Amino acid sequence: MPLTSGARLGPYEILGQLGAGGMGEVYRARYTRLNREVAVKVLPANFSTDEKLRERFDREARAISSLNHPNICTLHDVGRESGIDYLVLEYIEGESLAHKLERGPLPMQQVLSYGSQIAEALERAHKQGVVHRDLKPGNIMVTKTGVKLLDFGLAKPMAGASMAAAALGSMTMSQQQKPLTAEGTLVGTFQYMAPEQLDGREADARSDIFALGCVLYEMAAGKRPFDGRTQASIVAAILAKEPPPISELIPLTPPAFERLVKTCIAKDPDDRWQTAHDVKLQLKWIAEGGSAAGVAAPVIAHRKHREWTAWIAAGICLFAVLGVSAAYWNVSSKAQRLVISSLLLPEKAQFTLMGRNGPPAISVDGNKVAFAATRDNQHLIWVRELSQKDAKPINGTDGGYAPFWSPDGRYLAFFANGKLKRVDIAGGAPEVICDADDARGGSWGSKDVIVFAPNRFSNLFMVPASGGKPEPVTDLGEALSNRWPHFLPDGEHFMFVESPTGSASVDNKLEMASIKDKRVKVVLEATYNFDIADGKIFFMRDGVLNAQSFDASKGEVSGPVTPIATDVQSDSLYSDALFSVSAAGTLVYAPGSVSNLAELAWFDHHGKSLGSLGQPNLYIEVALSADESKVAAIEFTKSTSIDVWIYELARGVHSRFTTTGVNRYPMWAPDGSAIIYGSSKGGQKLSLYRKQVLSDSAPELLASDPAGLVPTDWSPDGRNVAVVTNTKDTKNDISIFSLTDKKMTPFLNTPFNELSARFSPDGRWLAFASDESGHYEVYVTPFPAGGRKFQVSTAGGNQPLWARDGKELYYFAADNMITSVSFSAAGGEPKFGIPTTLFRAHPRNFDAVYQVSKDGRFLISSAPDESTAPLTLISNWPAMLKK
Repeated sequence: MPLTSGARLGPYEILGQLGAGGMGEVYRARYTRLNREVAVKVLPANFSTDEKLRERFDREARAISSLNHPNICTLHDVGRESGIDYLVLEYIEGESLAHKLERGPLPMQQVLSYGSQIAEALERAHKQGVVHRDLKPGNIMVTKTGVKLLDFGLAKPMAGASMAAAALGSMTMSQQQKPLTAEGTLVGTFQYMAPEQLDGREADARSDIFALGCVLYEMAAGKRPFDGRTQASIVAAILAKEPPPISELIPLTPPAFERLVKTCIAKDPDDRWQTAHDVKLQLKWIAEGGSAAGVAAPVIAHRKHREWTAWIAAGICLFAVLGVSAAYWNVSSKAQRLVISSLLLPEKAQFTLMGRNGPPAISVDGNKVAFAATRDNQHLIWVRELSQKDAKPINGTDGGYAPFWSPDGRYLAFFANGKLKRVDIAGGAPEVICDADDARGGSWGSKDVIVFAPNRFSNLFMVPASGGKPEPVTDLGEALSNRWPHFLPDGEHFMFVESPTGSASVDNKLEMASIKDKRVKVVLEATYNFDIADGKIFFMRDGVLNAQSFDASKGEVSGPVTPIATDVQSDSLYSDALFSVSAAGTLVYAPGSVSNLAELAWFDHHGKSLGSLGQPNLYIEVALSADESKVAAIEFTKSTSIDVWIYELARGVHSRFTTTGVNRYPMWAPDGSAIIYGSSKGGQKLSLYRKQVLSDSAPELLASDPAGLVPTDWSPDGRNVAVVTNTKDTKNDISIFSLTDKKMTPFLNTPFNELSARFSPDGRWLAFASDESGHYEVYVTPFPAGGRKFQVSTAGGNQPLWARDGKELYYFAADNMITSVSFSAAGGEPKFGIPTTLFRAHPRNFDAVYQVSKDGRFLISSAPDESTAPLTLISNWPAMLKK
């Protein structure tokens, strides 16, 4: 009988049921002595009645408790209470791999990462004489930091072949979509059991490797390698049949990965990889780039053909030097063969992973690729003509991002320094088209009109490609963002991503509208940007790049969805996937996976890392409390929930502060008692909320506005909050919200954009960023008097931040260089020192991503380093659809 909430098993109080299976029921519980959450597994009744079984269970439990590994769920305790045997396990937040796979196959990079972690966990267990015996997606938990294996070593076969046969003969499948777990003498899940287990022989480490191969297959292909309607048909498939090649189900699967999996699931244990260590090395080798040639490193026990492998490796090196492999094939849809190659970046350049920089952009004729990259601390737009050897930087594109082509391929449009610009790639200075302070993509139509998203929380606007005043062409309604537009062939209709959360979300939709009509039509659901070419729409769903037939005149999709690639890099924060397609038959993408993770890391004044806070995650805005005991950070916990989390630095405790909606821009009260933040609920724009830190009281709504409110700082005296507001005529402005009389008063209200207002520690000055000079610079103005403003930065600047003693101002200069300027105000007149560059940061986002402590350490939400990996180029992509 299931336990009820409040029941006790020794010192463990049951809080609720987590699940149930053949090996018992699992409950969330509280360890009352330490007030810590744990998972309690109540074992089946036969453990209580069979003394030999209980003795063996206790012996195995002691062995498993010694498995101390980050990818293995820790066994804390074994107990017996009122005739009930139970285990006490580590409580893990996350979802099972089985649940994750219900949404389809995983990106290849994720498959390799998860597979390596599983293999490493198996390696540790096998070295200590413990075999899992029931490895399957349902026993693998996916957490924010990786995967963890559950039920280690407890599902051991207990009988010979005759009892196994009896168990098989009595069972049929009741639900075809669920894996079949044997009940009775043979414990395990049939779809993942090795042939020797089904024959009643003792399982060993190679049996776990077979199951690992089945899991790898399922992660990559989205279906199990062995399946059937009954137990008998499953067993027959495992014993005698080979599963379909993964590449038949998912094109572009690396051949090396296919060979690895095939070796794992060999029928004879002697033909498999002999250790989990071998499998781990193979997976890591493929992840590091070995899969480009499809040749696996020969670490299997019976190594052969070493000289042949060496010749292949030498050929691979020569292949890479060429820049674009198989260049003799014409890069057009007329090519008779599918060619997959690598497009090398400029020497010493790094492809920028940050999502706002947008995907690489292929010209309409398929002959040129534009992308944003950094070299020698200079961020530029580069163009690679596929007929040429090297990419070339485009002069005047400093700080440029999200490039897109004119229909004739002569001009390149891009965003930089708060403006939408265009440049003739044959030469000449860029021309400013209009303002765009924090854009999310644009498209240049055949009627010489550009549709673009000027910022993250915006309608789409249209503007003549020659320049002019933008006019709105969409109405956000309940959405937070319209972004990544794409013109259809008629030059009048366009499609775009509508996002209710302002990020990649299961609720995102691809919609169609017109420059003459704001009415929209939903085309399909997809989480990221898309591309359209030759009657096909390309879109990302569940980590897979897909193609489907698309009728642009009707705005309708039809026919089968064809997977194209599983390793396309994407960014949940910006809702963009880094790929581009042309009707000429070329497709280019940045290989990788979802670029979400960042670290809350400490740095000194020279940029030296001083350690990180917590585990890598998708952190964006951060705020350090005045006493420096806590950090509030925005963390993407689910696709539909963006929450404030609080980190207690001394104890290392990490707790959720908000629970619903989209929550952004936290800031601490001067005394640390409360946090003010922006929150949207039910599709509304961000409103201003305050929530007490040490109270369970509901958040208090302070202010709202149809255009949205973005809080940026709380004054040192606790009376005022600086807020960025937005109007049609004056763009982004800075207003002051009084907590005393609950009124919002404009403070900086100009035709230009003002952002990132920060109070000085004495409350007498307000630092902010403005683009009135044509690009963003940092200024200081008296508070609350306002009036005259004083320029701080000299060559561009944003995101000002005061030192805790008020004697220094920091800001982000060009290319994310953290810069310092000394400040004094003796006699009431501010004086500034010469700007000094400290170090280059790698912020995960462009807002409120850093804080500074009293002793001068910087806490930064840092993204992974930029990539030097080549782009993947596919010539004649229509051949993939025919396949």
